[in-house]
Amino acid sequence: MRIYISAAVAEIDRARSAADAVRSLGCDVTSDWIEAIKPDSPHDRDMTDADRQRVAIQDLDGIERCGLLWLLVPAERRGRGAWVELGFALARGRTVICSGPDARETIFTSLCSRTFAADLDALAWLASREDRRRM
Repeated sequence: MRIYISAAVAEIDRARSAADAVRSLGCDVTSDWIEAIKPDSPHDRDMTDADRQRVAIQDLDGIERCGLLWLLVPAERRGRGAWVELGFALARGRTVICSGPDARETIFTSLCSRTFAADLDALAWLASREDRRRM
């Protein structure tokens, strides 16, 4: 299964844990944005316009190549980019799951295939999927 992990940059440790967990299931993560974020990485607004565009295109390409987008619903009204990624994945007809205590933050999470209160519940569901290696 090719999975795109969508999350708030402010919750990078949560995103790294999710990416490591899905890789341990034999799944591919379709974007390296999680690995690219370093403590000294510039904030989006501090990047050059060319770099902002390049990174945005890479992220959308990761969604194009995924079979499933997993939205780690950002806490505390963060993660504007994650919400854009959710909309793009839904518009492209991708399977989308979301997890987190704020999963009802917006009406648009009701369009997800599955919603989980906790990331571990979403991971358990992914692990139970017989078709995870074919998506």
